[in-house]
Amino acid sequence: MDICCQSRASRCASWAAILVLATCLFAPTTATAADPFADSFASGGGKKHPAHRVTKTKKTTRTVTKRRKPGRPTHLTGHGKRRPGRAAPAARLGADSSASEAPPPEPQREEPARDTHPVDSDRSTFDDDARARARKTTEPEEAPRAEAPDEAEAPARRAAPPRSAVKKHKRKNAEDGDEGEGSEEGHGEEEDDATPYAPPTPTQPVIVPRAFTLMLGGAMMGRSFHFDIPLQRESSFPRIGYLAAIETYPLKLLGPGWMDGFGFAASYAAEVIGKATVSQTDGTSSSTSVNQSRWNLDLRYAFELGGYVVLAPDIGLTNSSFTLSTDMPVMASQCVSSSTMACIPNTDVLLLQTGAHARFALGRELAVTLDAAFLQALSVKNKPANEIGYEAGTSANGFSGALGATYMLTDFLAVHGEIPFTRLTYTFHNPPPTPYKTATETYYGVSVGLAVFTD
Repeated sequence: MDICCQSRASRCASWAAILVLATCLFAPTTATAADPFADSFASGGGKKHPAHRVTKTKKTTRTVTKRRKPGRPTHLTGHGKRRPGRAAPAARLGADSSASEAPPPEPQREEPARDTHPVDSDRSTFDDDARARARKTTEPEEAPRAEAPDEAEAPARRAAPPRSAVKKHKRKNAEDGDEGEGSEEGHGEEEDDATPYAPPTPTQPVIVPRAFTLMLGGAMMGRSFHFDIPLQRESSFPRIGYLAAIETYPLKLLGPGWMDGFGFAASYAAEVIGKATVSQTDGTSSSTSVNQSRWNLDLRYAFELGGYVVLAPDIGLTNSSFTLSTDMPVMASQCVSSSTMACIPNTDVLLLQTGAHARFALGRELAVTLDAAFLQALSVKNKPANEIGYEAGTSANGFSGALGATYMLTDFLAVHGEIPFTRLTYTFHNPPPTPYKTATETYYGVSVGLAVFTD
């Protein structure tokens, strides 16, 4: 087309036509380039979205539904941070004004456009939960109440960790030199806080069990014997003799301990000077030599009680014997009371002893002793003919006791005296029948000894 040859009016009309044609040709193309999916929304043909569109919407939903942290109160952030034990700024300005003024609510974020295409049930449930958490997050929080000074200090006091129960120790540094009196007071408090401990009271030396004790002494003993029928009886005092005794707690040599209370004791006593005397009808008397003796073996354990008492239970064996020196032995049933010669039967019995020994300290050097035991016969000698068990089976039982005193002369020497007493009852069993059924024998007297001991 030759535009140059046309008139001005024609040229203007041609340019206008060209402009209109260009507008019609290029305007839709530009809109389509700006939004390639615009025709799909405009047509409403129900076209399905591309796969990448679904992925983008899912990612956006997860981003939006992320829970935000609640805003920190203004009086605890920045320069408004308060120290424990101090009142909040709002409390100093006035609790009424702070309580009436609440911080402005946080701006809410708009929810994104919801996707209208169908989704599976799992995703819809996830979105509902996410939206519920988002609404809860966007709700304005209640403004904290201003605390009074006393209430502000209370958490600080409660938050303080408990003090551990440890002993106080004195600080040894240069500052303690300026606070001498205060240190002494602190030391006194430390002693008061410590658990009081009272050491055990030491046992008085006069009664304390020793590693080894030996006693030697003399005794004057009496004896009485009689049947339950009128046969010859015997009663005499004194008969003089001697005694020896040992007591040992050997484990004390190994040091203190619960086993050092185990001990062993043995004793022997005999009266060698004395006679059995029988009075005659003409006023004279006849005498026959006798020999009586006792021995004892026992195991014991000593309990030291409070420093002034020692109790030692024991168990062991003891023996008691009486022998008449005669060349004409006579059976017991033939020894009538009218006989002119001594014919009382001999006795020799082995007994089981169970008892206890008690010592009571009256001071460092003086003590009282008390012994008691029950005796049960294990055997009664029955031969020769003048033995008490010759005519019938015989059993015996009884008891023994002694009351004494001990006085310390030195740290290793003491004197001990006591009054012993022993009573035995013999029982005779049939067959064969005997005219007597029981007999009683009693020993009594006094003994004194000198004891040497070592720890």
